[in-house]
Amino acid sequence: MRKTGTLFMVTFLLLIASIGTIGLQNTEGAREVRGINIDVQQEKGQDVFFVNDTENFKVEILGRFQADGEVIKSENADNWTLKTETNADATIEPKDQDSNVSNRFSVNVTVHEKGKANLNFTAYCAKDDSVRYSTRQMEIKVVEPESVSISVDNPTSYEIEETDVNLYIDGELINTKTIKNLGPDESRKVKFNWSSSGFGPGEHKLEIKVDYGIEGSEEKVHLSRTFYIEEETNTGLYAGIAAVGIGAAVVIFLLFRRKRKRRRRPW
Repeated sequence: MRKTGTLFMVTFLLLIASIGTIGLQNTEGAREVRGINIDVQQEKGQDVFFVNDTENFKVEILGRFQADGEVIKSENADNWTLKTETNADATIEPKDQDSNVSNRFSVNVTVHEKGKANLNFTAYCAKDDSVRYSTRQMEIKVVEPESVSISVDNPTSYEIEETDVNLYIDGELINTKTIKNLGPDESRKVKFNWSSSGFGPGEHKLEIKVDYGIEGSEEKVHLSRTFYIEEETNTGLYAGIAAVGIGAAVVIFLLFRRKRKRRRRPW
């Protein structure tokens, strides 16, 4: 948490490993082994993919393999290669990566059609003249997103350097967007994509929260709305969402006020 003048804000940092691309190693004749593990961590969000939204994956190559009669830890290899593929209509950046510095990679995947697909990771480890590889397959579900938009307003005379806007569903953090350099009397629109997929029929709560601080105190501004998922129809599909107080473009004004000003009214 960082103070700026009379305001201090919660900062959400996303650290991405820096990978030096030096040209893919020669994977001809590589031997498949089970000792290499591919740890895949998806950026915080729902389990589903959204059409044309980009998902980020952090991939780490772990485990052990045998080279020249010795058992080598994957993180102690001389060179690592990661290849990412899918059977969906998608954009993968980068598809092929190679490094002699780190066994950690970052991959962005954007799928352009809804449905189910497979995402395949193949990791190679090289030590001296030995090259070993392993594969991991993930099944992904791609859906058309629902969305909610908010407008964040700063009515003070101070610039807000950074603050996080958080989307929760049923108390679970779904997504975070960071606003930077919001000037006095400036507004900024934030849009969240989300999906009712995975939530059962009945009542659910969608919340949008902003954390902010004033002269050492901590406060939250938040809006809560309820939405309903109807019972399943004979086709096995949900009949839809009956929303109360929420739609495709709900506009919320979140006011950052100095401590000496009148406190905001509750929603």
